[in-house]
Amino acid sequence: QWRTALGASLPSALFMMFLSALYLALLRHAARRMDKDNYMLITDLTMDLAAVAKPLKIALTMLLSFYVLNRVAWYWFIMAKGFVIQGRSADIAMICGALKKDSDLTWRKMYRLYRYITVNMFYVYQFHTPVFKFVGFSPLVKCGLLEADEVVILKAAHRGPHPVAESWLANWICVNMTGESRQQALQALRELRAAAAVMQAALDQRAPISFESLLYFVSYCLIAIIPFAPSGIDYNNRRAVMEGLHIATVLGDGIIIIFYISLLHMLRHFQSPFDDFASPYDALSPVAILNNVERKLRDYLTALDPDDLPDPALKSGSPPS
Repeated sequence: QWRTALGASLPSALFMMFLSALYLALLRHAARRMDKDNYMLITDLTMDLAAVAKPLKIALTMLLSFYVLNRVAWYWFIMAKGFVIQGRSADIAMICGALKKDSDLTWRKMYRLYRYITVNMFYVYQFHTPVFKFVGFSPLVKCGLLEADEVVILKAAHRGPHPVAESWLANWICVNMTGESRQQALQALRELRAAAAVMQAALDQRAPISFESLLYFVSYCLIAIIPFAPSGIDYNNRRAVMEGLHIATVLGDGIIIIFYISLLHMLRHFQSPFDDFASPYDALSPVAILNNVERKLRDYLTALDPDDLPDPALKSGSPPS
């Protein structure tokens, strides 16, 4: 399992470098053994392939410079929206966690809010994350994030469970918060909903199939031609062809091939930015995001006010006797 696009491209690139070295060995053999006319046929074919590769490189540079920059910017945009979702979820917990925790009922309310925020975060990423995609309601009930009567409501949703989870959050804030705290919590919830909607819409953005197929076709055509069109060789100088080792030529062609294949691997993995199995190092991990948010939620919703500590000595800041 290769963890980067560069690592995934190495087997194919090494095979193409082997073809390049083999073709150069055949050219050296032809320069030694063949007569002038037959040798010129081979060199003319090689130069024709090099002439074909040149416009292909120009066309591919134009296609890749537009498409790769766009996809990398899209990847960073998805990452930035994920940070916004994390921050707004933490804002809601921080504001609502300031409620006075002076009864068992209040603690139950805090736990319910914890469940709603965590479930909402789960459904933000579920349909775009392979590890979450086929998780049903039963595992969430078993781990305490959902209750049986809530599952009935989620199953009756028209569009999906995510809008219902957002409505539960809004209802909790309206019922339990008052004044400026309620306004601030609702504002954080609106920003959370907007960031989640924008991120989900961005995840559904795809380049036209015709453009992607053209990009991949031109790329693989060029990769297939490069081993048979070695650069930096004077084919008319038979002595130079016979005596040269051409190590730098093979390495240079290999680096170019690695570059193009790595870009294609990276672009393919960017189609699923949350797939941490296909591309572990490049993927955005929703599991890590959820764990990070969940730890913050517990701190915000369970932290006691210093004035609520039972020992008067602790409230005054002096060490207990």
